[in-house]
Amino acid sequence: MNGDRFAFLICSERSGSNLLTTLLNGHSEITAPPPSHLFRLFATNAQNYGALERDENWHILLSDVLAAFDRQLGSWNTSLNFDELVARNLDRSVLAPIAELYHTEAGHDEASMIFVKENHTARFAHLLRDEMPGCRFIFMVRDPRDVAASYLSTDGIPGGVERAVEVWSDDQIENLALRRSISDEILHYLRYEDLLANAPSSLDPAVGFLGLDYEPEML
Repeated sequence: MNGDRFAFLICSERSGSNLLTTLLNGHSEITAPPPSHLFRLFATNAQNYGALERDENWHILLSDVLAAFDRQLGSWNTSLNFDELVARNLDRSVLAPIAELYHTEAGHDEASMIFVKENHTARFAHLLRDEMPGCRFIFMVRDPRDVAASYLSTDGIPGGVERAVEVWSDDQIENLALRRSISDEILHYLRYEDLLANAPSSLDPAVGFLGLDYEPEML
């Protein structure tokens, strides 16, 4: 399964991921649909599906992907049903049906690139690289003092601020380990503060990294 149309976000919560996703979605050649979290969900549970060469296991996976897709919070323009997924004769890998949902959305948007916002991407990046060779990553960071301020001003954080700090800390360890393990050819680094201070100058190289030209309409 070729992943050269995909770029995945590496970013902790409260670090500007929604802003960046919205801006990139404004590009005529990029589709960045609301987060489905399907890649994370199924990549971290891939071992539960057994040999996908068996029709029974493959069909269970397809059914589970569609069920999770139907329960996501965001609204997409497109969807597929079970028979449509089966008829597409996809590679029998745990990520293939998810990628096909994104390809379908990109087709609707007439987009050549797909930007995927996920949580904790570093935890399953090895599977993305194995099953989707050619995929790329955009790594965005934010000053941790502002991350803390954002959490403190938010009600209803699961586990409270202490748990949020633990998650953030774990994210940094995992993200930096991934950063050291992959080449600059497939990773672009971006600071949230730079994006706020001068969005065009930050977005231009980010979009160029995806092989596209900057468009003022993104703002």
